[in-house]
Amino acid sequence: MPEISDLWTQDSFEDTVARALITCFESRIKKSRGAGPQSLNAERMSAIRKSGPYIPGSDREIIAPASVGAGVWEFDMVNDPLPMSGCIGIPIDNKALSGQYGGFFRAIHIQKKIMLSQNWHRRGGGQLYEMIYAVAQNEFVEGERSFFSVESSGKISACQLAVPSSNNCGMGGKPEFLTEPESHLKEVEACASVALQYIADSRYCWSIEAREHDCFARLGCVEEQVKSLLYARSLPMTETGRKRPILHLVEAHKRRMKNGTDINVSSSLRGIQVIEMGGTQFTVRPPKSLTPELSKASRNRIS
Repeated sequence: MPEISDLWTQDSFEDTVARALITCFESRIKKSRGAGPQSLNAERMSAIRKSGPYIPGSDREIIAPASVGAGVWEFDMVNDPLPMSGCIGIPIDNKALSGQYGGFFRAIHIQKKIMLSQNWHRRGGGQLYEMIYAVAQNEFVEGERSFFSVESSGKISACQLAVPSSNNCGMGGKPEFLTEPESHLKEVEACASVALQYIADSRYCWSIEAREHDCFARLGCVEEQVKSLLYARSLPMTETGRKRPILHLVEAHKRRMKNGTDINVSSSLRGIQVIEMGGTQFTVRPPKSLTPELSKASRNRIS
């Protein structure tokens, strides 16, 4: 198990919650001159808000090529099912490189699709996905839409956007198309792989959902962190004036009855699941992978 000191700190937890909720609240989408039909719009930003970005804990690991710019990005098809949809969030602390988005928080939303939109072309087989990429700046949010596919081997291939050139015809009368550079396609594949892997991995993690009005985000964590991260809460209290315990897991165990017989007690959840701090509602959620091990009462409680 990772050291607790290596995971969320109180400051990083609060800062990440603020970044994620500000991004979801933001309604001012940057409108640049020459922005095309693939640019971020209200409908695409709505998909991110409805899904709510999931921010994985720093202890979680993903598979990446040895050379990020030239290697093959993949998804583990053997151990993980392909997600239907989902959204991850990543705080940005470094300055943007030339030609890249800046900002303080990025959200990547993926959704299975059946067909490509106009002017898009596959570069690989398998399951098709749409990806919406959004970055929050201080006064607006900007981003774009793209597509990618995942082969049965797990290889991820970005789809190519080929827009007819204004010249209409090139050498020999053949149509000319404007396409994206290989470096951009690699960036799409990297974002797709990271999003797919973290979304699939989230079913093994406890999470704390932060919600304000209709906007929410989820932060992945380990069970031992939940209490410390929500320590500042003031309510609810017990009748004796102590803070009520926060949702936690009680492992399966044996209980001895008065007649001397031992019975098996299934794993269960105890404690409060929803609290409020500073106007933000926090909901503690156990890992989905834990559900089959829980008692019926606990499964009904979190359903």
